[in-house]
Amino acid sequence: MSNINDYINWRGDLSFVRDPVNMIDCLLLAQLSYMRWELIWQPGMMTTLANLFPRFDEKEFSITFTAKYDRIMLPLAAKSRRFGSVLLSDFVYCFDEAAEEQFSAVTFHLPDNSLFIAFRGTDCTLVGWREDFKIACKPEVPAQAHAAEYLAMIAGRYKGRIRIAGHSKGGNLAVYAAATASQAIQDRLLDVCNFDGPGQQPSLFASPGYQRISRLHTLVPVSSIIGMLLCHPEKLDIVKSDASSIYQHNPYSWQLCGTSFLTAENRNSDSHYFEKVFEDWLKEISLDERTSFVDTVFDVLASTKARTFGSDLFQNLIQHPKEFLSSISNVNKDSWQNVIKVIRTLASSAVEKGFSMSPAVALPKPEDSSFIDE
Repeated sequence: MSNINDYINWRGDLSFVRDPVNMIDCLLLAQLSYMRWELIWQPGMMTTLANLFPRFDEKEFSITFTAKYDRIMLPLAAKSRRFGSVLLSDFVYCFDEAAEEQFSAVTFHLPDNSLFIAFRGTDCTLVGWREDFKIACKPEVPAQAHAAEYLAMIAGRYKGRIRIAGHSKGGNLAVYAAATASQAIQDRLLDVCNFDGPGQQPSLFASPGYQRISRLHTLVPVSSIIGMLLCHPEKLDIVKSDASSIYQHNPYSWQLCGTSFLTAENRNSDSHYFEKVFEDWLKEISLDERTSFVDTVFDVLASTKARTFGSDLFQNLIQHPKEFLSSISNVNKDSWQNVIKVIRTLASSAVEKGFSMSPAVALPKPEDSSFIDE
């Protein structure tokens, strides 16, 4: 089926002056934030995508889970009339293990004199994933605070209307930045786009800032799982995908026709299943228990000295088994009991909801469920 790379081939010869910004453009510009601009960016730079692309040379310019598709997309976009002439500015990159922050953003200057802020989603680093989990533990994580500051900085530096977008965690950051912005900045917002990103803490939805957002677009695939984390009181636009289950999180799997996504009336049973599992699970686990769980698990993983998930983690497990085992043995009893409680609560919710809701992932209800009791 057709995806955003096909879209560039079809529409790449049409400038934004000739054919205005649509939601597929927003997704594509959001995906460009995943490129490793930090490898080539110079302070004060403002230049076109066409000029930037050759600077990557032989560098590995994408290390996300969509890397093989990004390697096709970037040269297509850079060489197209539609995207190649777009100016980029104000790229920022923050990776701070001590602060547990992974953040990046870039601003695109479109021909209609509007600004497009793209927030990067989670990369493959353990720090990035730890911060992702912390979104469910804290009212604000460092990347969210950074996103709000970045929006305020761009709004103060440039004139014009503003669009904000991001995929995955980037979508969460876009909504958070918009909700915590001043009314003067919110009045300049054309669109706020969350592409299958997690929701927010319930306290944010009651805030006046969130209530003032008038053009919020939340797009999720039919089998959305990542996007069902935390709350989404807003209307969801359901997009068809040619992938299955969690692989639908890959935006290159989203189906489109012309300048529109192919949509469905509802999410499938698996997506509803995971939404209910996560919802019930989080009701049972306090914020402190969630934080302890995340810190314990990721401290153990960090003991391998790996920086990223995947082959790096597994290779380091083999190279540093003593450090890994030592880290496990040094976890105190209370922390281990909390980890066990969190896992048992999740398992209990999964069994219950699997039995009653989702044949696709249903688990047989055990005769004796004492193994999930406190």
